[in-house]
Amino acid sequence: MEKIVVSILFVCLVFLASFRIYSNIILKQNVTRHLKRAADSNSIELALSELNTVLNYVASNGLTEGYTSLLYNTPDEDLTFWYENIKSSKIEMKNSRQSSTLEKTNVLLKLRKS
Repeated sequence: MEKIVVSILFVCLVFLASFRIYSNIILKQNVTRHLKRAADSNSIELALSELNTVLNYVASNGLTEGYTSLLYNTPDEDLTFWYENIKSSKIEMKNSRQSSTLEKTNVLLKLRKS
């Protein structure tokens, strides 16, 4: 009986670890690498394209509100703040399309910092 319980717990542990690794890979492919590309882009249009990709994925997968933790919530885990911050960056970039080159550069630098 003890071996069965240990085996079940081991299978659950392997499943949870595999799920965590898989989720991390999917998040990197669909969000964090696109955010990095947006921050590294040299044009507003390219950055907007990458931000659109991220926002579409986040909205379609319900990652627009809540927290990333299960036991307790801290401000650095707030998905609502993170989502709204990305949306505001996108709006600011859209508004700066007709601006001067210096203002466009400042918006891109601001995106790199955040």
